[in-house]
Amino acid sequence: MKVLITDDDLTTRLTLGLYLKKWGYQVLEAASGPEAWECLNRPDAPSLAIVDWVMPGLSGPQLCRQIKASASVIKPYIILLTARGERRDIVQGLDSGADDFMTKPYHPDELRARVSVGARVIGLQGQLFDMNRQLEDRVRERTREVERLLRHKEELLQHLSHDLKTPLTPLVSLLPELLRQEADPDRRQMLELMLDGAHNIRSMITRVLELCQAGSAPLRLNPGGEDLRALANSALEAFRHAIPVGSRDLCNEVPAGLRVRADVASIRQALKHLFDNAVKFTPDRGRIVVRAETGPDAVTVAVQDDGLGLEPHELPLIFEPFHKVDPSRHHLGAPGLGLSIVKTIVEQHGGRAWATSPGLRCGAVFYFTLPSESS
Repeated sequence: MKVLITDDDLTTRLTLGLYLKKWGYQVLEAASGPEAWECLNRPDAPSLAIVDWVMPGLSGPQLCRQIKASASVIKPYIILLTARGERRDIVQGLDSGADDFMTKPYHPDELRARVSVGARVIGLQGQLFDMNRQLEDRVRERTREVERLLRHKEELLQHLSHDLKTPLTPLVSLLPELLRQEADPDRRQMLELMLDGAHNIRSMITRVLELCQAGSAPLRLNPGGEDLRALANSALEAFRHAIPVGSRDLCNEVPAGLRVRADVASIRQALKHLFDNAVKFTPDRGRIVVRAETGPDAVTVAVQDDGLGLEPHELPLIFEPFHKVDPSRHHLGAPGLGLSIVKTIVEQHGGRAWATSPGLRCGAVFYFTLPSESS
Protein backbone atom coordinates (compact mmCIF):
# COMPACT_ATOMS: atom_id res chain seq x y z
CA MET A 1 0.00 0.00 0.00
CA LYS A 2 1.25 3.48 -0.91
CA VAL A 3 1.66 6.08 1.87
CA LEU A 4 2.31 9.77 1.19
CA ILE A 5 4.46 11.65 3.74
CA THR A 6 3.87 15.39 3.52
CA ASP A 7 6.20 17.51 5.65
CA ASP A 8 8.51 20.44 4.88
CA ASP A 9 11.14 19.02 7.25
CA LEU A 10 13.47 16.58 5.48
CA THR A 11 14.50 14.81 8.69
CA THR A 12 10.88 14.09 9.58
CA ARG A 13 10.21 12.73 6.10
CA LEU A 14 13.27 10.48 6.24
CA THR A 15 12.44 9.17 9.72
CA LEU A 16 8.82 8.42 8.86
CA GLY A 17 9.90 6.86 5.60
CA LEU A 18 12.34 4.49 7.28
CA TYR A 19 9.68 3.23 9.69
CA LEU A 20 7.03 2.79 6.97
CA LYS A 21 9.38 0.98 4.58
CA LYS A 22 10.43 -1.31 7.43
CA TRP A 23 6.72 -2.21 7.95
CA GLY A 24 6.25 -3.00 4.27
CA TYR A 25 4.64 0.20 2.92
CA GLN A 26 5.59 1.93 -0.33
CA VAL A 27 6.52 5.55 0.51
CA LEU A 28 6.02 8.75 -1.48
CA GLU A 29 7.18 12.16 -0.25
CA ALA A 30 5.98 15.76 -0.63
CA ALA A 31 7.68 18.83 0.89
CA SER A 32 4.67 21.16 0.69
CA GLY A 33 0.89 21.26 0.53
CA PRO A 34 0.72 22.05 -3.23
CA GLU A 35 3.16 19.21 -3.96
CA ALA A 36 0.99 16.82 -1.93
CA TRP A 37 -2.13 18.03 -3.77
CA GLU A 38 -0.46 17.32 -7.10
CA CYS A 39 0.52 13.82 -5.93
CA LEU A 40 -3.03 13.07 -4.73
CA ASN A 41 -4.46 14.07 -8.12
CA ARG A 42 -2.54 11.37 -9.97
CA PRO A 43 -4.36 8.25 -11.21
CA ASP A 44 -2.17 6.06 -8.98
CA ALA A 45 -2.51 8.33 -5.93
CA PRO A 46 -1.66 6.87 -2.50
CA SER A 47 -4.57 5.71 -0.35
CA LEU A 48 -3.07 6.93 2.96
CA ALA A 49 -1.38 10.25 3.73
CA ILE A 50 0.51 11.51 6.79
CA VAL A 51 0.24 15.31 6.65
CA ASP A 52 2.07 17.88 8.77
CA TRP A 53 -0.02 20.74 10.15
CA VAL A 54 2.36 23.62 9.31
CA MET A 55 3.65 23.63 5.72
CA PRO A 56 4.48 26.27 3.10
CA GLY A 57 1.87 27.10 0.48
CA LEU A 58 -0.94 25.04 1.98
CA SER A 59 -1.28 24.02 5.62
CA GLY A 60 -2.35 20.55 6.69
CA PRO A 61 -5.95 21.54 7.62
CA GLN A 62 -6.24 23.57 4.39
CA LEU A 63 -5.08 20.56 2.36
CA CYS A 64 -7.60 18.36 4.19
CA ARG A 65 -10.45 20.77 3.40
CA GLN A 66 -9.39 20.99 -0.24
CA ILE A 67 -9.34 17.20 -0.54
CA LYS A 68 -12.70 16.92 1.21
CA ALA A 69 -14.30 19.48 -1.14
CA SER A 70 -12.87 18.03 -4.35
CA ALA A 71 -15.02 15.79 -6.53
CA SER A 72 -12.08 14.56 -8.62
CA VAL A 73 -9.60 13.48 -5.95
CA ILE A 74 -9.96 9.96 -4.53
CA LYS A 75 -10.20 10.61 -0.80
CA PRO A 76 -7.17 9.14 1.06
CA TYR A 77 -7.11 8.20 4.73
CA ILE A 78 -5.37 11.22 6.35
CA ILE A 79 -3.37 11.24 9.57
CA LEU A 80 -2.68 14.84 10.63
CA LEU A 81 0.74 15.22 12.31
CA THR A 82 1.45 18.21 14.58
CA ALA A 83 3.11 19.41 17.73
CA ARG A 84 -0.25 20.85 18.82
CA GLY A 85 -2.05 18.73 21.37
CA GLU A 86 -4.87 20.87 22.73
CA ARG A 87 -8.41 19.58 22.44
CA ARG A 88 -9.45 22.48 20.21
CA ASP A 89 -6.57 21.65 17.85
CA ILE A 90 -7.69 18.04 17.59
CA VAL A 91 -11.28 19.14 16.91
CA GLN A 92 -10.13 21.64 14.29
CA GLY A 93 -7.97 19.04 12.55
CA LEU A 94 -10.68 16.39 12.45
CA ASP A 95 -13.32 18.93 11.34
CA SER A 96 -11.08 19.91 8.42
CA GLY A 97 -11.36 16.38 7.03
CA ALA A 98 -8.54 14.44 8.72
CA ASP A 99 -9.34 10.85 9.75
CA ASP A 100 -6.84 10.64 12.60
CA PHE A 101 -4.57 12.90 14.62
CA MET A 102 -1.06 12.25 15.96
CA THR A 103 1.03 14.64 18.06
CA LYS A 104 4.80 15.13 17.96
CA PRO A 105 6.95 13.66 19.36
CA TYR A 106 5.37 10.31 18.48
CA HIS A 107 6.38 6.79 19.47
CA PRO A 108 7.07 4.32 16.63
CA ASP A 109 4.55 1.85 18.10
CA GLU A 110 1.82 4.53 18.07
CA LEU A 111 2.70 5.41 14.47
CA ARG A 112 2.53 1.74 13.43
CA ALA A 113 -0.80 1.25 15.22
CA ARG A 114 -2.42 4.34 13.65
CA VAL A 115 -1.17 3.47 10.17
CA SER A 116 -2.45 -0.10 10.66
CA VAL A 117 -5.88 1.25 11.61
CA GLY A 118 -5.84 3.37 8.46
CA ALA A 119 -4.87 0.36 6.36
CA ARG A 120 -7.73 -1.68 7.87
CA VAL A 121 -10.22 1.10 7.14
CA ILE A 122 -8.94 1.39 3.56
CA GLY A 123 -9.23 -2.39 3.16
CA LEU A 124 -12.81 -2.37 4.45
CA GLN A 125 -13.67 0.53 2.14
CA GLY A 126 -12.26 -1.44 -0.78
CA GLN A 127 -14.33 -4.49 0.18
CA LEU A 128 -17.43 -2.33 0.49
CA PHE A 129 -16.75 -0.76 -2.89
CA ASP A 130 -16.38 -4.21 -4.48
CA MET A 131 -19.55 -5.45 -2.81
CA ASN A 132 -21.46 -2.38 -4.00
CA ARG A 133 -20.19 -2.88 -7.53
CA GLN A 134 -21.19 -6.55 -7.46
CA LEU A 135 -24.60 -5.59 -6.08
CA GLU A 136 -25.09 -2.98 -8.80
CA ASP A 137 -24.13 -5.56 -11.42
CA ARG A 138 -26.64 -8.02 -9.98
CA VAL A 139 -29.35 -5.37 -9.83
CA ARG A 140 -28.70 -4.44 -13.48
CA GLU A 141 -28.80 -8.11 -14.44
CA ARG A 142 -32.04 -8.74 -12.53
CA THR A 143 -33.56 -5.55 -13.96
CA ARG A 144 -32.80 -6.72 -17.48
CA GLU A 145 -34.35 -10.10 -16.67
CA VAL A 146 -37.49 -8.50 -15.20
CA GLU A 147 -37.83 -6.22 -18.22
CA ARG A 148 -37.46 -9.24 -20.51
CA LEU A 149 -40.14 -11.15 -18.59
CA LEU A 150 -42.47 -8.15 -18.64
CA ARG A 151 -42.03 -7.83 -22.40
CA HIS A 152 -42.79 -11.53 -22.82
CA LYS A 153 -45.83 -11.20 -20.54
CA GLU A 154 -47.21 -8.31 -22.58
CA GLU A 155 -46.56 -10.15 -25.85
CA LEU A 156 -48.27 -13.25 -24.47
CA LEU A 157 -51.31 -11.29 -23.30
CA GLN A 158 -51.58 -9.49 -26.63
CA HIS A 159 -51.31 -12.71 -28.67
CA LEU A 160 -53.68 -14.54 -26.34
CA SER A 161 -56.22 -11.72 -26.43
CA HIS A 162 -56.04 -11.53 -30.21
CA ASP A 163 -56.41 -15.30 -30.58
CA LEU A 164 -59.42 -15.31 -28.24
CA LYS A 165 -61.14 -12.41 -29.98
CA THR A 166 -61.11 -14.16 -33.36
CA PRO A 167 -63.39 -17.11 -32.42
CA LEU A 168 -65.58 -14.81 -30.31
CA THR A 169 -66.52 -12.61 -33.27
CA PRO A 170 -68.93 -15.08 -34.92
CA LEU A 171 -70.46 -15.94 -31.55
CA VAL A 172 -71.21 -12.31 -30.70
CA SER A 173 -72.48 -11.70 -34.25
CA LEU A 174 -74.61 -14.84 -34.73
CA LEU A 175 -76.08 -15.44 -31.26
CA PRO A 176 -78.34 -12.33 -31.43
CA GLU A 177 -79.71 -13.59 -34.74
CA LEU A 178 -80.43 -17.04 -33.27
CA LEU A 179 -82.03 -15.39 -30.27
CA ARG A 180 -84.26 -13.30 -32.51
CA GLN A 181 -85.49 -16.36 -34.37
CA GLU A 182 -85.99 -18.58 -31.32
CA ALA A 183 -89.53 -18.78 -29.88
CA ASP A 184 -89.03 -21.41 -27.19
CA PRO A 185 -88.58 -19.63 -23.76
CA ASP A 186 -86.11 -22.18 -22.40
CA ARG A 187 -83.97 -22.07 -25.50
CA ARG A 188 -84.10 -18.26 -25.50
CA GLN A 189 -82.87 -18.25 -21.88
CA MET A 190 -79.94 -20.52 -22.80
CA LEU A 191 -79.06 -18.33 -25.78
CA GLU A 192 -79.20 -15.21 -23.60
CA LEU A 193 -76.80 -16.82 -21.10
CA MET A 194 -74.46 -17.77 -23.93
CA LEU A 195 -74.57 -14.23 -25.34
CA ASP A 196 -73.93 -12.68 -21.92
CA GLY A 197 -70.96 -15.00 -21.44
CA ALA A 198 -69.54 -14.10 -24.85
CA HIS A 199 -69.91 -10.37 -24.10
CA ASN A 200 -68.21 -10.84 -20.71
CA ILE A 201 -65.27 -12.65 -22.30
CA ARG A 202 -64.96 -9.96 -24.96
CA SER A 203 -65.02 -7.28 -22.24
CA MET A 204 -62.23 -9.05 -20.35
CA ILE A 205 -60.13 -9.36 -23.50
CA THR A 206 -60.65 -5.66 -24.25
CA ARG A 207 -59.49 -4.71 -20.75
CA VAL A 208 -56.39 -6.90 -21.01
CA LEU A 209 -55.47 -5.26 -24.32
CA GLU A 210 -56.08 -1.81 -22.83
CA LEU A 211 -53.74 -2.60 -19.94
CA CYS A 212 -51.04 -3.84 -22.34
CA GLN A 213 -51.34 -0.74 -24.49
CA ALA A 214 -51.79 1.81 -21.67
CA GLY A 215 -48.62 3.79 -21.14
CA SER A 216 -46.88 2.42 -24.24
CA ALA A 217 -48.13 4.98 -26.78
CA PRO A 218 -46.50 8.44 -26.69
CA LEU A 219 -48.57 11.19 -25.08
CA ARG A 220 -50.06 13.85 -27.30
CA LEU A 221 -49.85 17.01 -25.21
CA ASN A 222 -51.31 20.34 -26.25
CA PRO A 223 -48.73 23.08 -25.46
CA GLY A 224 -51.59 25.32 -24.36
CA GLY A 225 -53.01 22.73 -21.96
CA GLU A 226 -56.47 21.17 -21.90
CA ASP A 227 -59.67 22.46 -20.31
CA LEU A 228 -60.26 19.88 -17.56
CA ARG A 229 -63.97 20.66 -17.12
CA ALA A 230 -64.61 20.19 -20.85
CA LEU A 231 -62.57 16.98 -20.82
CA ALA A 232 -64.60 15.63 -17.89
CA ASN A 233 -67.86 16.63 -19.65
CA SER A 234 -66.90 14.75 -22.81
CA ALA A 235 -65.92 11.69 -20.75
CA LEU A 236 -69.24 11.79 -18.87
CA GLU A 237 -71.29 12.11 -22.07
CA ALA A 238 -69.43 9.28 -23.78
CA PHE A 239 -69.89 7.11 -20.68
CA ARG A 240 -73.64 7.82 -20.47
CA HIS A 241 -74.07 6.73 -24.08
CA ALA A 242 -72.03 3.55 -23.63
CA ILE A 243 -73.13 2.32 -20.18
CA PRO A 244 -76.63 2.40 -18.64
CA VAL A 245 -76.38 4.45 -15.42
CA GLY A 246 -79.99 4.01 -14.30
CA SER A 247 -81.17 6.63 -11.85
CA ARG A 248 -77.68 7.42 -10.60
CA ASP A 249 -76.75 11.09 -10.69
CA LEU A 250 -73.41 11.78 -12.48
CA CYS A 251 -72.20 15.34 -11.84
CA ASN A 252 -69.27 17.39 -13.11
CA GLU A 253 -68.11 19.89 -10.49
CA VAL A 254 -64.70 20.61 -11.99
CA PRO A 255 -64.13 24.39 -11.79
CA ALA A 256 -64.34 26.30 -15.06
CA GLY A 257 -61.05 27.49 -16.56
CA LEU A 258 -58.90 24.80 -14.92
CA ARG A 259 -56.29 23.65 -17.44
CA VAL A 260 -53.96 20.64 -17.31
CA ARG A 261 -51.18 19.15 -19.43
CA ALA A 262 -52.73 15.87 -20.50
CA ASP A 263 -53.34 13.52 -23.40
CA VAL A 264 -57.09 13.91 -23.99
CA ALA A 265 -57.77 10.38 -25.23
CA SER A 266 -55.93 8.60 -22.41
CA ILE A 267 -57.37 10.79 -19.60
CA ARG A 268 -60.85 10.34 -21.05
CA GLN A 269 -60.18 6.60 -20.93
CA ALA A 270 -59.04 6.84 -17.29
CA LEU A 271 -62.16 8.81 -16.30
CA LYS A 272 -64.36 6.28 -18.12
CA HIS A 273 -62.90 3.46 -16.00
CA LEU A 274 -63.40 5.46 -12.80
CA PHE A 275 -67.03 6.20 -13.74
CA ASP A 276 -67.56 2.54 -14.62
CA ASN A 277 -66.15 1.44 -11.27
CA ALA A 278 -68.34 3.96 -9.41
CA VAL A 279 -71.53 2.92 -11.24
CA LYS A 280 -70.93 -0.77 -10.50
CA PHE A 281 -70.78 -0.22 -6.76
CA THR A 282 -73.21 2.69 -6.35
CA PRO A 283 -76.91 1.83 -5.91
CA ASP A 284 -79.73 3.42 -7.90
CA ARG A 285 -80.41 7.05 -6.95
CA GLY A 286 -76.79 7.26 -5.76
CA ARG A 287 -74.56 10.21 -6.63
CA ILE A 288 -71.24 10.18 -8.48
CA VAL A 289 -69.26 13.43 -8.67
CA VAL A 290 -66.04 14.39 -10.43
CA ARG A 291 -64.17 17.30 -8.83
CA ALA A 292 -60.75 18.93 -9.16
CA GLU A 293 -58.57 21.39 -7.29
CA THR A 294 -55.25 23.05 -8.03
CA GLY A 295 -52.17 22.43 -5.89
CA PRO A 296 -48.68 23.95 -5.97
CA ASP A 297 -47.42 21.74 -8.82
CA ALA A 298 -50.35 19.61 -9.93
CA VAL A 299 -54.11 19.37 -10.28
CA THR A 300 -55.85 16.71 -8.18
CA VAL A 301 -58.90 15.08 -9.77
CA ALA A 302 -61.39 13.18 -7.60
CA VAL A 303 -64.24 10.84 -8.54
CA GLN A 304 -66.49 10.38 -5.49
CA ASP A 305 -69.38 7.99 -5.02
CA ASP A 306 -71.71 7.11 -2.16
CA GLY A 307 -71.66 3.39 -2.91
CA LEU A 308 -70.38 0.30 -1.09
CA GLY A 309 -67.07 1.80 0.00
CA LEU A 310 -63.83 0.02 0.93
CA GLU A 311 -62.21 -1.42 4.01
CA PRO A 312 -58.86 0.13 5.05
CA HIS A 313 -56.76 -2.93 4.16
CA GLU A 314 -58.08 -2.83 0.58
CA LEU A 315 -56.96 0.72 -0.18
CA PRO A 316 -53.27 -0.06 -0.97
CA LEU A 317 -54.29 -2.95 -3.27
CA ILE A 318 -57.18 -1.45 -5.20
CA PHE A 319 -55.08 -0.37 -8.21
CA GLU A 320 -53.23 -3.70 -8.58
CA PRO A 321 -53.95 -5.72 -11.77
CA PHE A 322 -56.70 -8.36 -11.41
CA HIS A 323 -57.36 -7.35 -7.80
CA LYS A 324 -60.98 -7.76 -6.73
CA VAL A 325 -62.23 -6.50 -3.41
CA ASP A 326 -64.95 -8.94 -2.43
CA PRO A 327 -66.01 -12.15 -4.21
CA SER A 328 -69.64 -11.36 -3.41
CA ARG A 329 -69.34 -8.08 -5.35
CA HIS A 330 -67.66 -9.51 -8.46
CA HIS A 331 -69.02 -8.83 -11.90
CA LEU A 332 -68.34 -11.63 -14.38
CA GLY A 333 -67.38 -9.09 -17.03
CA ALA A 334 -65.04 -7.21 -14.72
CA PRO A 335 -61.56 -8.79 -14.61
CA GLY A 336 -60.25 -6.21 -12.12
CA LEU A 337 -58.18 -4.23 -14.61
CA GLY A 338 -59.98 -0.88 -14.90
CA LEU A 339 -58.24 0.80 -11.97
CA SER A 340 -54.87 -0.66 -13.04
CA ILE A 341 -55.35 1.01 -16.42
CA VAL A 342 -56.11 4.29 -14.61
CA LYS A 343 -52.91 4.01 -12.57
CA THR A 344 -50.79 3.23 -15.65
CA ILE A 345 -52.18 6.21 -17.59
CA VAL A 346 -51.76 8.60 -14.66
CA GLU A 347 -48.17 7.50 -13.98
CA GLN A 348 -47.32 8.02 -17.65
CA HIS A 349 -48.39 11.66 -17.09
CA GLY A 350 -46.04 11.86 -14.08
CA GLY A 351 -48.89 11.72 -11.56
CA ARG A 352 -50.12 9.23 -8.99
CA ALA A 353 -53.42 7.53 -8.17
CA TRP A 354 -54.91 6.56 -4.80
CA ALA A 355 -58.23 5.98 -3.05
CA THR A 356 -59.84 6.79 0.29
CA SER A 357 -62.97 5.48 2.00
CA PRO A 358 -64.47 5.87 5.47
CA GLY A 359 -65.44 2.19 5.34
CA LEU A 360 -68.06 -0.21 4.01
CA ARG A 361 -71.34 1.32 2.86
CA CYS A 362 -69.79 4.79 3.23
CA GLY A 363 -68.70 5.46 -0.36
CA ALA A 364 -65.21 6.03 -1.73
CA VAL A 365 -63.13 8.70 -3.45
CA PHE A 366 -60.64 7.86 -6.21
CA TYR A 367 -57.95 10.49 -6.78
CA PHE A 368 -55.32 11.11 -9.40
CA THR A 369 -53.00 13.99 -10.18
CA LEU A 370 -52.10 15.69 -13.45
CA PRO A 371 -49.49 18.35 -14.18
CA SER A 372 -51.03 21.80 -14.23
CA GLU A 373 -50.71 24.01 -17.29
CA SER A 374 -48.03 26.10 -15.57
CA SER A 375 -45.94 23.19 -14.27
